[in-house]
Amino acid sequence: MDETVNHDRHDPLLEKQGYPFTKAMRLCKGAEFQRVFSQKTSVSDKTLVLYLRSNSLSHHRIGLCISKKVTKNAPNRSRWKRLLREAFRLDHKSWPGSFDFVLLARTLLPPALPELRQTLLRLVKRGLNHPQLEQQTPRDGAGEKNTPTPKPAPKPTRDTP
Repeated sequence: MDETVNHDRHDPLLEKQGYPFTKAMRLCKGAEFQRVFSQKTSVSDKTLVLYLRSNSLSHHRIGLCISKKVTKNAPNRSRWKRLLREAFRLDHKSWPGSFDFVLLARTLLPPALPELRQTLLRLVKRGLNHPQLEQQTPRDGAGEKNTPTPKPAPKPTRDTP
């Protein structure tokens, strides 16, 4: 008898014990996303695009971009986000260093969690070996409070008699 796998059922192997996903592991602000995008270090396949940038924190962070252009259906976008967060939560501790990742979906429906985990792992390995990543250093603390840059002194005006 051919059994189908229901990916929405509870899997006891994926319990959250020992694998937290806290707010500190998320990219929340637009400026944080822009820092990652401005680095222009990305790898992709038919399912995902992964942008990455090193940070000066002790852990990885993730940002998700699932646009309406990919799928106009809100439940599909939410499913993408849930599966990507779960794949990140389960696997990020095995990745070296500390990086900010932004993930962009490319397909209408997400693959099953095991396939998505394999895809994400493959992209992270390729991204960590990216030649552009070697010349990058975290300049601004990548997630820490930015100190405002001092404004230049006003130019002296020329007084005419």
